[in-house]
Amino acid sequence: MGLGKKKMLSQGASGVTPTDNFAPKLYSGGSAGQVISGVGFQPDLIIGKRRDSAEHWWVNDVARSGKSLFANLSDAQISFQYTTPNSDGFVVNATGGVHNTGNLVAYCFKGGGAASSNTSGSITSQVSANQAAGFSIVEFTTSANGTIGHGLSAAPQLIITKLYTRIGSWSTYSEPTGNTKYLQLDSGNAAATGTGRWNSTTPSASTFVLGSDFGSGHACICYCFTSIPGYQKIGSYTGSGSSGKSVTTGFQPRFLMIKATNFGSGYWFILDNQRTSGTNGKLAIWANENFAEGGTAYDVRFDATGFTLLNTDSHLNQSYNYLYLAIA
Repeated sequence: MGLGKKKMLSQGASGVTPTDNFAPKLYSGGSAGQVISGVGFQPDLIIGKRRDSAEHWWVNDVARSGKSLFANLSDAQISFQYTTPNSDGFVVNATGGVHNTGNLVAYCFKGGGAASSNTSGSITSQVSANQAAGFSIVEFTTSANGTIGHGLSAAPQLIITKLYTRIGSWSTYSEPTGNTKYLQLDSGNAAATGTGRWNSTTPSASTFVLGSDFGSGHACICYCFTSIPGYQKIGSYTGSGSSGKSVTTGFQPRFLMIKATNFGSGYWFILDNQRTSGTNGKLAIWANENFAEGGTAYDVRFDATGFTLLNTDSHLNQSYNYLYLAIA
């Protein structure tokens, strides 16, 4: 079989090559200026976490160059030991701290490179969009109930939002929870009702709405995702409470984030195909906590067309509703 044929087989149903658009990268901390390579592309969003100790998550993106947010905190962004992307990964610009100490994982997403102006909505946004992979980074200044262009070719089904120069939660829209409810990435709370978040308006193929809760005149960053056949799926399921609950995504995941939407003490579980233990065990980290990687593996099997829950943990597989983001 020729190399061209092998490349073809690695593509999803939509023609997207997963490893060209997303990578979970494990690395060990080192000296200032350490180069992390082997990602396979220049990442436009990097979300990372120290695995072997309690450290905050860090979030860097192309629209806020030189600044860090923390996924598990409501804090405003700071200039703090940020990373600089390169053609095959990134450079850690300082020694010590959350970016470059111990054993770490960095989830790397390919957007559309440098952000450019988008005038699809009533608010002009700066957008770095990867339409083929269903992912965009959107930066703008809020105006109550304004519409914002997201740069995707279909309506986003998951939007993670942060007012980045002030204290405030990571308000999160998802299609399964609808346009009158919101989750918080930095909280385990169940989905709350709040029509002021999305103005009771479902995103369209070109824009989404931020409601009056976000106020006006505030700098805002959003990460938008939509399902792409064979590559990415935003979906939901109801837990069974018994081993063997199967969820179909249409591809074998490399990354899986799960959140119970009607369970009040839940976690944002993050599992991947790099941090494993045994045949089906996946080591968990939690987006809303600074905890070290879990020492006990969760039995979640990544199948050819989805994933199977081989456990009955309340955060993953009880009689609750669950939101998930799966990436091949």
